[in-house]
Amino acid sequence: MRCFTPLLLCSLLLPATLCAQDPDHVMELVSTAALAGETAHVPIVFDNALDISGYVLGVRNVPSDLQVLEVEPGDITVELDPWFVSVDIFADGFLLGVVYFQAGYGHLPIGEDWEVHRIVYQVDSETPLGPSPIIITDDIGNPPMAPNMVTWLTGIVIEPTLIDGTVEIVDGILRGDTNLDGAIDLADPIFLAMWLFVQGDAVPCVDAADGNDDGSVDVGDVVTVLQFLFMPSGGVISGSCEVDPTPDPLDCTVPNCP
Repeated sequence: MRCFTPLLLCSLLLPATLCAQDPDHVMELVSTAALAGETAHVPIVFDNALDISGYVLGVRNVPSDLQVLEVEPGDITVELDPWFVSVDIFADGFLLGVVYFQAGYGHLPIGEDWEVHRIVYQVDSETPLGPSPIIITDDIGNPPMAPNMVTWLTGIVIEPTLIDGTVEIVDGILRGDTNLDGAIDLADPIFLAMWLFVQGDAVPCVDAADGNDDGSVDVGDVVTVLQFLFMPSGGVISGSCEVDPTPDPLDCTVPNCP
């Protein structure tokens, strides 16, 4: 990988350059799941052992699978007001440049798991199931720029450790549709109760039968589906096809989204 000082940051900060990947400084694209035809939100997460005043990051994707809609601020726990933000979006990715430098102050403090940005992708409706790679790269942009972080005060350019990610295209679930007929109605809590208590027909999608999303299927899920039907209150069941947001051992033997 090339390692050089971007013209913009160099002109502002006059840094020296280091050209070896630093394990104490990390740029990571956090893998996520999405449905074909929907949007995916991919966190960009940093670890930094030194205060950071700026960075450059280029990301490439498969254009037939994903389209970058925007790069938005992440869910970061410190208040930051970048002096300069540039996002150049291309058919197959984007180039991001950020400077936290204004009148001698402003930086990303030392920390881990800073969600500095989120990439918003539109997933093509024809994207096949499976992983679609998103790769940190040094060959996107005009001119292309190598991913790097610039330290606060000392102005050293660090080549961080880079961790690529994927957008996993998955079948969704219609949570609460326990009998897999494509709708949530009174038949679903009855079907689930029969399976739980009187050895009725097997639930074909146990993940969808987990109405309260607690990682198990029990009487609480029967109650949750009944509450959704008769006392709608914005609970776990959305009533629409979705990606299960909670990692658990439950899975579907058959997709149940219409």
